[in-house]
Amino acid sequence: ICRVKMIRGIGEAAMIGEFVEVVPNSRIVLDWGWEQGLFGVPPSSTRVEISLIPDGTGTLVRLVHSELSEKGAEVHEAGWPNYLERLSLAVAGQDPGPDEWMAPGLSEA
Repeated sequence: ICRVKMIRGIGEAAMIGEFVEVVPNSRIVLDWGWEQGLFGVPPSSTRVEISLIPDGTGTLVRLVHSELSEKGAEVHEAGWPNYLERLSLAVAGQDPGPDEWMAPGLSEA
């Protein structure tokens, strides 16, 4: 089981899924969704595939998120780049700072 909790001023949300395939240092596949069915993505209703591809002295990260509804795709197309950029900074030894990303259509009003 995989569970990631996100906390914002407007409340909490948790991604929940199940690992389908884990190949150390190479690939992770998991079912993905939101506990509350947020963004039209119920628990374990979509699939995330992460591949680590050697590239010279570095590694490319290939992320594919499939089986999304139109609404789910819109939100995740906006969110994944934010988190991949934060990962890139952390891997380079930099502090990505506070995570202030907010899904489209939500606000901390």
